Amino acid sequence: MSDQYGKPFVYSSRGTRLEFACDGLRFVPNRVMRLIGEPATFVAITPQSAEIILCHSFWQERPNGWRIIVRTANGAEHELGGNAGLYLRAADVNTLAKAITQTTGLPVRVVIRRTPLNGAVEETPWTPPNTKTNTLIGFGLASACLPLVGGISMGWLSPRPAIVVVVGLALWLCMMLALFLLARTEPSRKKFPTLHALTTLVTFSATYSVCVVVTDYLVHQH
Repeated sequence: MSDQYGKPFVYSSRGTRLEFACDGLRFVPNRVMRLIGEPATFVAITPQSAEIILCHSFWQERPNGWRIIVRTANGAEHELGGNAGLYLRAADVNTLAKAITQTTGLPVRVVIRRTPLNGAVEETPWTPPNTKTNTLIGFGLASACLPLVGGISMGWLSPRPAIVVVVGLALWLCMMLALFLLARTEPSRKKFPTLHALTTLVTFSATYSVCVVVTDYLVHQH
């Protein structure tokens, strides 16, 4: 991204170019999109233009790319890129919003728009992702693999049953810690449900046991 704010600048991501100037915004698709017929588009900034919206779009809870919209004072919206969902790096969104304002002179709002099955558009302010939350989510996803990895490892090593049980319990406690930390990051969940913990113990034990037995059989059947 160019640092020459107040002058025309270009934002590039995955081969797609977004060009911003005081008289309008231009979208230049990447090579693949051009091959399938996606044209470059231009949205002019006029005296009637009131604001620019950076919109993270969701269709029935599935991400549908970013949209850049020039909105007039009477509520009419002109979208950059047509039907093409744009990819913006989340870490760049706030910087991009400031750069657009400094270049065009128009205020920029960053929002999330969801279109559920009933077709009613829901709009909420967009907030940048929290690095700590992303780390915990990654940790939580990795912990979901613990019964598989642990069970296969124990089946391969074939230790005494007591060791298999102790290792399984330790891995389950690690997974519960990850789930507890994830629950703490969600304001709507004040308590970690006991029933969920017990259910997780049952599913973890089943997956872990099956992996131990199957791996032990395959490795030591000869």
